[in-house]
Amino acid sequence: MPPVPGSIQCIVWIKDIPYFVILQQQNVTEGTLDPFAIYTHFPFPAKLYSMAQSEQLEIVRVEWVVVHVARWVISEEHCVILSLSRD
Repeated sequence: MPPVPGSIQCIVWIKDIPYFVILQQQNVTEGTLDPFAIYTHFPFPAKLYSMAQSEQLEIVRVEWVVVHVARWVISEEHCVILSLSRD
């Protein structure tokens, strides 16, 4: 399963184990042009997403987090998710 960006809503502890409670960032609607997709000659770690987030909270184990991201709001409908990974 590929990584999915999400926003932490809170942190909970279940049996002494920390978990993130998140809302996933939704993909853009089909047919929306991602201006960052053209950078295929080198791995540019940015992708266009909808500003909408999932309606259902999800519980995520801390060790499942593979990268931190930044979210840049570029319009009322869209944001850019940029990976902050050094890899």
